[in-house]
Amino acid sequence: MDCHSLEFNMNEGLWRRRLARVNKDILVKEWAGQFLWDIKNPKSISQARLVDEIIKTISYRKDPDFISFFKSFIQSNALTGKEACYLFYTPSPQELVPWVKSWNSQKFDGQHHEYIAHQKIRFDLKYFLSEDETKTSYPLMAIFLAAISKRPKLIQNGLSLTEVHDTNEIILVLREGSNMIEVRGHYAAVRDFMATAIRQGACTPLRSVQCYFIGQQRSYKGQNFCPTRQFIKINDLRAELGGHYKTIGGRVPGSRILSAEFSVEKFENLGEEDYEPGRQVLETIIQDPAKGVIAFPYQNREYSFHITKTGGLELKQYISEEVLTMIIHQINKISRKIES
Repeated sequence: MDCHSLEFNMNEGLWRRRLARVNKDILVKEWAGQFLWDIKNPKSISQARLVDEIIKTISYRKDPDFISFFKSFIQSNALTGKEACYLFYTPSPQELVPWVKSWNSQKFDGQHHEYIAHQKIRFDLKYFLSEDETKTSYPLMAIFLAAISKRPKLIQNGLSLTEVHDTNEIILVLREGSNMIEVRGHYAAVRDFMATAIRQGACTPLRSVQCYFIGQQRSYKGQNFCPTRQFIKINDLRAELGGHYKTIGGRVPGSRILSAEFSVEKFENLGEEDYEPGRQVLETIIQDPAKGVIAFPYQNREYSFHITKTGGLELKQYISEEVLTMIIHQINKISRKIES
């Protein structure tokens, strides 16, 4: 395989999907004044039309200044989308890129998916600076993998049936000075990729991978395809973010099988619940929830994300890379406290 075939390229199909997830206001702000001169009022057109115009620009602009701008835009705005993010530790993150480049025909065979590496981007080094002046880098490297399901589906096509294979995308993200690997995408595709790589043992840099599991230890028992390095309590993450719960869920006290999920407003208002049995269950679950939605303020806006029973961050709304990097910064802060 050509070792340069994974380097950055203007893959129009990939970027069309990614740009469609970015808030329209960000697209207008970043693109309209610099490149979309033919559009007189970009705020008045649809996001689909705006993306079409950006794709046209990508198709013919190959100069170094534009590529530098585009990579910076991707780094800050187009890696997150509405998807989940799972966190892993590896002692040798520097081996990840050479390993992916070594795949035969850019393909990696999972148990339930075939993975095709189709894009690798190295970004310029950029940092998020927290209020306590500690730094966390933005993504330094991103590897895009197509995850093609091996189980076909039959779709009616007129009088015939057509066999199709669902395709998802996962991204492997590395940051400067960190042993953490972020794997972003659909859980089933993430799990299959990581579990297969772990089983292959010494021939992969993921042989010694461990996960950062956000949630309860009992929830992890059903997801334990790799060893855990640390359990990050949901309450601790909420506190570091200065946030509050919108929903929480967990096991009903005293029951082996029942679980409950509550929609709540502010943490301080839970005592206003009049239904005594419900309040008792709620008060127990909120001490150590298994899942929930955390809302938090950042730069005069409120953001939220889900903590799932699979131990990751699930982004139901678009969140820029700055906000996600801030969340990763807080997780690293909790991790250091656990280690010390």
